Amino acid sequence: MKDAFDPWWQWAEKPLDSMLMIDADIHYPIMELSPEDRRDREKGRRGGASSTQCKRAVS
Repeated sequence: MKDAFDPWWQWAEKPLDSMLMIDADIHYPIMELSPEDRRDREKGRRGGASSTQCKRAVS
């Protein structure tokens, strides 16, 4: 199942020259987590899936 955590990781691991972008509704909640918590799918899912727009972005 694809959730907000997947596009965030794709963005986080992109090459420096990549133009890949993600919606702020995904980026900001996950970036508010500690670096250790950002690696935890469940915590990232809870942080990133908090907005309705985020849920639509990954469906």
